[in-house]
Amino acid sequence: MSGKWLWAHLDLGLLAVAYALLLVLRNSYTEIAGWPWCLALQGCLLVGAIMALRSGRPLGQPFDALAGVSIAAVAVSAALSPDPERSWGYAAMVTGYFAVLYGLVGRWPRDRSLLPWLGAAGALFSLAGLYQFWQWIFLPQWQAGKPLNRLINNIYPLGHHNFNSGLLSLLLPVILALVFERRGPERGFWFVCLLIGLAMLFSTQSRGGWLGVLVGCVLVCLLSVRLSRRNGLLLAVALPVVLLVAVFSTTFASFKPKFFFEGRDISTEQRLIFWQTGVRLWQDHPLFGVGPGVTGFVFPGYRTDTDPWMARTAQQLHNTPVHLLAETGLAGLLAYMGWLAGCSWMLWRCLGQARPIVAALAGALAGYAVSSLTDFQLENPAISLTLIALVAELVRLAPPPAWQPPSWLRLIGGGVFLVWTAFWLRSDWGSYQAAIAFAHQNDPAAFEGAITQARRIDPDQPYYPLVQAQVLLDAARKLSPRDPRRAGWILQASEAADRAAALLPTDPYALTVAGWLHYYRGQWAWASRLFDQALAQDPTTTATLQLGAGLALLAQHRTEAALPHLVAEIVLFPDQWIDERWQTGPLGRLAPRVARNALALYNQLLSRYPGEHDALYQQAMLLLWLNQPLQALRKLDAMPVRQGVEPGNVPVALRLAWRVAPYQALGVRIQALWKLSRFEEAREALSSLDRLSPASAACLRDALIENQSVAKERFYLVNGQDYFLLRRIGGPVLQFPEPVHSETWASMDCVTFGYDGRNWRLPQAQKLISTPVLQR
Repeated sequence: MSGKWLWAHLDLGLLAVAYALLLVLRNSYTEIAGWPWCLALQGCLLVGAIMALRSGRPLGQPFDALAGVSIAAVAVSAALSPDPERSWGYAAMVTGYFAVLYGLVGRWPRDRSLLPWLGAAGALFSLAGLYQFWQWIFLPQWQAGKPLNRLINNIYPLGHHNFNSGLLSLLLPVILALVFERRGPERGFWFVCLLIGLAMLFSTQSRGGWLGVLVGCVLVCLLSVRLSRRNGLLLAVALPVVLLVAVFSTTFASFKPKFFFEGRDISTEQRLIFWQTGVRLWQDHPLFGVGPGVTGFVFPGYRTDTDPWMARTAQQLHNTPVHLLAETGLAGLLAYMGWLAGCSWMLWRCLGQARPIVAALAGALAGYAVSSLTDFQLENPAISLTLIALVAELVRLAPPPAWQPPSWLRLIGGGVFLVWTAFWLRSDWGSYQAAIAFAHQNDPAAFEGAITQARRIDPDQPYYPLVQAQVLLDAARKLSPRDPRRAGWILQASEAADRAAALLPTDPYALTVAGWLHYYRGQWAWASRLFDQALAQDPTTTATLQLGAGLALLAQHRTEAALPHLVAEIVLFPDQWIDERWQTGPLGRLAPRVARNALALYNQLLSRYPGEHDALYQQAMLLLWLNQPLQALRKLDAMPVRQGVEPGNVPVALRLAWRVAPYQALGVRIQALWKLSRFEEAREALSSLDRLSPASAACLRDALIENQSVAKERFYLVNGQDYFLLRRIGGPVLQFPEPVHSETWASMDCVTFGYDGRNWRLPQAQKLISTPVLQR
């Protein structure tokens, strides 16, 4: 009997195992893009499709009509997309989620609720997230001696704190409804699960998540708790306590709420730009959008703000309605609004017959609708599958529809299933070959063979040629210039970068990589064309782009045309100051002119915004570069000690928190004092720096006092938002091809910006760097 029961419920068991894996796998959102974890999501959707073909039944109206409209809208949008391969991949996922919905409705017993299982899933997810937070965030920071009020947001297990809080906005109202519904020990169990979930939410520090959970839980209370003096008193005590906990969660380790009320919260300001950009995208593609999953490819050319503080590209637009409007047009947005209206209408119809379940579903859906106004998370499988389960529970409450699908509909479904399976098998085989290649990055020959095989299997995947170019170029750099393999590997890397640029014609990163590789091959005119294409998409936030454009023009003896690009690189990416190339050769001869022009740009900025902290710091760095340490000290002395609140009419960049930290300013001061031979003052300042940043103090002590100048190479990493290239594949993080080389001025490497090196607080950057350069 037990064996038959297990066999009969095998499909539901496999679905549950895959769902649980997506809930607890560390960094699941990144991991499921590569081999072998990509099989978890695909297996889940394929099992759901088999269930739908074997046992699926209609959802009833309006849900069947809404499912049809949603699939049609996504399919038409994918067909019209500038990147159909990627868009059809997203369309296949959307169809798979609906297949899971139909399969779950057909297979799940109508007399059993899904809510306890979802509540248990919430507890499992929270326990996994708290354990991973303890192991990978809290404990390392504690052991490093960092204070608790500097804890970063809990990104585990879904890969981002907003994903975690979004899932909790769905599951915590369900658990709260179970607390109200159950009695005795069961109520105690669910109350403990609720506390664990709240602890998990606390660790995310997500403002949108807390707002969504509070809205959802208040709605559950209103629908579940009978009005009485005792219950009213309990709610009057509980609500302020939860609000205080929420405020503490979002403020104890973050200045975002304070910055928000002061008008200088970067995440809030970036969201406004994301939303404006989404509207721009929709205006160009009003009916069916730009296509599912292609926001990151077309975003740079549509940004409404190109200052360095703004992300160069975006995986999503941080607002579900706006994101759907941009990617699927009016058709997709109307389908989304239809689902909200349809679920609300069905909840109202079922309110009298199953009030506790309706309370749970209403709280979950309302909470997520609110939290999703600050993020787009429907591409996260854990969240989408949870929404599917909640809709399946709502369908279970409704009377079964009399209409049955005709047999030919299952035949069409079977055909779609076969095409779908073939598409994923091809993609999986490519992922497997790519995983082999990634494991052999130190063996160029083995890597080249495996990545070429992956590229042949999936020729429209841009990540393969980008990694191919990066690995082969790194290998070529390690060879002697006389080694015959060097030129061959650079040629292969260049051809790979050209393929990526052809697949991503609007992506400034791919164009920049291709430009640099043509520069290395001596094809300077070709390199200039690629750099110009990249600059048309992004003139301000792609590292080494302006530098490459300037060097390519210099190689063509076009010095005056090159100079504005070199000045722009120095202003936009100040870490370039320490590069060894500025000490010798053509850049060495131009360095004083570049520095004077950059100083003039900052003078323009300071004439409009006197006492601007970061601009004064940058001028001090430039003056040190020009060997004028006394003037550099005067600029440092003029820097304000505390940041005031700027008025709202000041550019966003200047309202943001200072980019330059106190330890960096002190490090530059130490170097100026050292150049002036004021060694005692420099040593006293070093003692102060020990308290602010021991690592920087040790670095400066080695470089200045011990005179240990060690040649260093540091690569700019691609902005984190560029993970849109990894979503289907996984693999290593990309980097820009040309590193910063430091040896002569190694001490300055102790106080550089690092990461992608952007000068975040540079306002109106595009207009500023377009200012005509000085002639001498």
